[in-house]
Amino acid sequence: MTPSDIVAHLRAHCPGFGRNVAAGINWDALQASTQLPARAAYVVPTDEKAGEPLYENVIVQELVEGVDIVVAFPQAKGDEGGYGVADEVSAVRKELCRALVGWTPPGNAGPLIYEGRSFVHTDRAKAVYAFSFSAVEVLGHAELPNDPAAAETWEAFELLGLPELQGIDIRVDAIDPMVDRSLLPPGQTHGPDGRIEHQLKKDFPHE
Repeated sequence: MTPSDIVAHLRAHCPGFGRNVAAGINWDALQASTQLPARAAYVVPTDEKAGEPLYENVIVQELVEGVDIVVAFPQAKGDEGGYGVADEVSAVRKELCRALVGWTPPGNAGPLIYEGRSFVHTDRAKAVYAFSFSAVEVLGHAELPNDPAAAETWEAFELLGLPELQGIDIRVDAIDPMVDRSLLPPGQTHGPDGRIEHQLKKDFPHE
């Protein structure tokens, strides 16, 4: 997920913020600039958790990518207890969920789901809550892409750099019953005996 895409979506679909939506890295970095007289939202990427590989023969993992919408609620003068803000929190959650839950951001991630909210900060001027969302993204490909630039893992990038398969040469040394026991080492009773009984060569022409 790209924060700028979420910012644009919230600006278009959350009228309760007007144009007061931006992106940031965390609340500590944002709070010095949060002096807006109106309610404001900040899109903040959070933790990303990777699952175990889904397959044994190729590396494909599911990533759960988190994002917080950190909302700063201005507090009215004389309302340091935040009574006015308390009434706004649920309404803002509903507006955010209506805009984001089920929406699929551009890129490889799936649709967003709601994870809950948490209290972040309060002072005489504002109260701050974080509304958490997440989406699942798949890292890697079950089938190799055609373009090396689309590779998402070193495994895929390395495989895509290999030359095209020109052909195969199969030689079969049977274990049994086509075994010459006179060729076996002492104590060995069955093949392989070192002789090639069957051979197959297959070429793969490329246009």
